[in-house]
Amino acid sequence: MIVSFSVANFRSFLEEETFSLVASNRVSGSHEGHAFPIPDSKEKALKTAVLYGANGAGKSNLFKALNYLKTIALKPRKKKQRNRTRNVSL
Repeated sequence: MIVSFSVANFRSFLEEETFSLVASNRVSGSHEGHAFPIPDSKEKALKTAVLYGANGAGKSNLFKALNYLKTIALKPRKKKQRNRTRNVSL
C-alpha cells in the first residue's frame, strides 16, 4: 500500500513533489468511512483521492512516475553473470 509518494527530477518534476493519501484532521470525524487506520500510527489513510489541476500541471507525469515505480518494483531481478573467458581451440 502506498500512503505517500514523492517524485523529483522526473519529466516535468524538477523539485520534489509529494502526493499523500494521509487524511488531515481538518474535518475530523465527519467522514470516518472514507479512511482507515495506518498500522503502528495515529494517522489514517484515505481510500480514494482526486487529482485535478490545470492543463500542463503534471497530472499525467505523476501517473507515469507511479507506473515507473510499479515497473521497477515488480521487475524480476536478473543475476549478474561473472565475466568468464573461455579458451577455444580451432
